Amino acid sequence: MNAITSVRIFYAQHMSFFVALLIIITSQVMGFGWAGIFRRYLVEPPAMWWPSNLVQVSLFRYHKPARVILDQ
Repeated sequence: MNAITSVRIFYAQHMSFFVALLIIITSQVMGFGWAGIFRRYLVEPPAMWWPSNLVQVSLFRYHKPARVILDQ
């Protein structure tokens, strides 16, 4: 929504509903795409956990059941 408002205010351009909708959907999809690409580097490493959440994370990891692989 901010992209549409910025274009209206700073550039004095009016966009049709479909162009505005396309810009909003495109920016959302690109954001989710970048988040998915960088999840491995920004979310998964333990160094990225906030110190206040470290106690809960270690508790959840302790109580997480181990996966058992059965030979077939």
